[in-house]
Amino acid sequence: MKKNFQHIGMVLDDKMATAPWAKQVKIGMVIGFAESLLREIWGAAIDNQVKIVAIKNKELMIHYSNSIISQEIRLREARILNTIINKFGKVVEKIRFV
Repeated sequence: MKKNFQHIGMVLDDKMATAPWAKQVKIGMVIGFAESLLREIWGAAIDNQVKIVAIKNKELMIHYSNSIISQEIRLREARILNTIINKFGKVVEKIRFV
């Protein structure tokens, strides 16, 4: 008799892919990761300067307090996006400042 067991991670991945709330959970995870990535690059001082607002149409929407911050993020945009894509897949393609 052949037993057909699946790894629990595979079962959960299948359920996550079809769950209606899964997309929102993934967006929340991406936003949290992006905030920690910015903090890793610039330190805790960035917390008061930048707020990641949302992800819409594969754009990471960032609210910023001054133009110097936006310039610094633009200089490192490729690194930030590549790090997010390597971890979560192609959920974001661009950074947009609001």
